[in-house]
Amino acid sequence: MGQQEYEGKIVATYKYGNSLCHVNDKYIAKTPEEREKVLSSYYRTAWSIWKRRMAESEVVRAFHQAKTEAERDELLPLLEAEGFMVVPRTS
Repeated sequence: MGQQEYEGKIVATYKYGNSLCHVNDKYIAKTPEEREKVLSSYYRTAWSIWKRRMAESEVVRAFHQAKTEAERDELLPLLEAEGFMVVPRTS
């Protein structure tokens, strides 16, 4: 296999199992503004995925439709099994 030409420099290489991951400095955010733009994009994407998961979850729907605190408490283990964390309300 021949070497591939890249713009920028490979500044790090990581091995994950049988895969190699090369980090190219051309794609590294260098200014605070660039970093903020990347982080903002990550946050928007993650929040979008999370909201879709909540909307599609029957357990979340049941939790919100529960009429009593006891019904909601019964659903807590199922929510946690789906990866959700319930934070108690504060007065």
